[in-house]
Amino acid sequence: MRRKPDPKKGESPIEAKKRQHAEKEAANRAALQKCQKFLQDAPRRAEEMAKAQREKIIERASRTERPKGHRPATLPDPWRSYEANVAVPALHKRTRSERRRGRLLFFFLLLVLLAVSYALYVTIQHS
Repeated sequence: MRRKPDPKKGESPIEAKKRQHAEKEAANRAALQKCQKFLQDAPRRAEEMAKAQREKIIERASRTERPKGHRPATLPDPWRSYEANVAVPALHKRTRSERRRGRLLFFFLLLVLLAVSYALYVTIQHS
């Protein structure tokens, strides 16, 4: 016949091992459930991260002003209104050849204006 365990003695070594194994098994099952839940949520989280990244890229690409860390080289022009369309690319800095071409065009047009005004002056004086 089987004897009842004596509460004064405590549990036997076999029962202690069984209890430890049961505790380990419960902990392993909880960890397994946690991992399974993580794997089930992974596609949703990956989609959210990809969406957030796309939004950041779109926001960065649509920004026309400089980042906050960079100070502008000139003061903002109060006469020039801000662009309503943020998708318009920012103005690029003109190259040396473009500036030279602009100067030559200015002087050429100035000479044409002087020639036309001189021609008008001469025709008015002789009439």
